[in-house]
Amino acid sequence: MLIGQELCKALFNDEYQYVLAVHIDHEHIHNHIVLNNVNFYTGKTFETEFNQGKIPERAWSKLRQVSDELCKKHHLSVIESPEKSKGKSHYEWELDKQSLSWKAQLKAAIDEVIKVSEDFNDFLAKCAEFGILIDYNPDHKIDLKFMLAAQKERNPRARFTRAKTLGWFYESKQIARRIETYKYMTTHAPKVRLIPTTEERFQQSQGLQNWADRENMKVVSKALNEMTADIQLWITAPIPTPTMT
Repeated sequence: MLIGQELCKALFNDEYQYVLAVHIDHEHIHNHIVLNNVNFYTGKTFETEFNQGKIPERAWSKLRQVSDELCKKHHLSVIESPEKSKGKSHYEWELDKQSLSWKAQLKAAIDEVIKVSEDFNDFLAKCAEFGILIDYNPDHKIDLKFMLAAQKERNPRARFTRAKTLGWFYESKQIARRIETYKYMTTHAPKVRLIPTTEERFQQSQGLQNWADRENMKVVSKALNEMTADIQLWITAPIPTPTMT
């Protein structure tokens, strides 16, 4: 438990809510952490703040680094990093673990690329980082097709999937709109400052805890209303036309 607490303190800096549990259901004792990934003070997600919207693996690399350092500090064994190879990324491993179909995996991967893209051209460039092959030709009626690189490796004769087949949400114009909308939401989200109820004085007084919870709910409700109004205005704007430079 102590190591888990130190890990959460180092990573979350008392700015995120989390639940820490110790599991003894296997031969090795281990921690499980459930994180509310919205920052108390900024309203931004852990991924947005920690990864700066650029490198999706950065936060988890940092987590492992801190965990390894704490294990060494407490004289526990550390799993050495395996040699670099064409192994699966943690993201790919999670998708396989969930037994998702190729189509579902492809859509999930595209969704992740959209979150870290500056515009449609940036989206096309970053697809490879997430194991997505693309075929884009704006002059063709069917302008955008996708395929998972892993799918091609397993079946060299596999064919690209039309964006339209994945659904309207994955067509080129809609992807461009989703990128702009996501950027707008993350940059225009109202800043909120919540009362940190983890402080000792709140833990010792149920009345004070209840008051703080009510005040925090008011702040969050107001922020959500402001965001909803902004988004309603934003979604009526013209859809940007994807271009290639």
